[in-house]
Amino acid sequence: MENQGKYIVDMTKLPFSGIVQNITDIFKLYVPTLQEVQQTKTIEIRNDYNNAVIAGFTSSASGTAVNYAYDEVSQTKFMKVLMSMSANIITYPATIFAADGSAIEFTQEQLTQLYKDIANFEIPLETKLHTLLSEINSATTADEVNAISW
Repeated sequence: MENQGKYIVDMTKLPFSGIVQNITDIFKLYVPTLQEVQQTKTIEIRNDYNNAVIAGFTSSASGTAVNYAYDEVSQTKFMKVLMSMSANIITYPATIFAADGSAIEFTQEQLTQLYKDIANFEIPLETKLHTLLSEINSATTADEVNAISW
């Protein structure tokens, strides 16, 4: 008796609704641990943070509201310009490219304001990320974890 002691459901004898109910019941059997729920939520929140950063920011440092990309490549370019400013080797007006690819020229004062705008964009996102990660790690139930959102 190869099936002795095993639970077998003959799906061919059930109506479709019964099959769906049996499949639903099988998936209800697995309940993730708190740690698994926290790990999943951490990934979700980090993805939300990354999406918020990559969405870019708007600055009026040039005198007009302009949208700037802030993906990894753009961040590297901004860092290179900042290093050039710090080393006092940049020529003004300096050109920065907007999200739409248009070239925007900046005076030293305008460029300094642009970097203040970047900080005002990025620091609150970073703060929110770490606050939410702390809440996830402090949660004691899966429901508490699942209630956390970006």
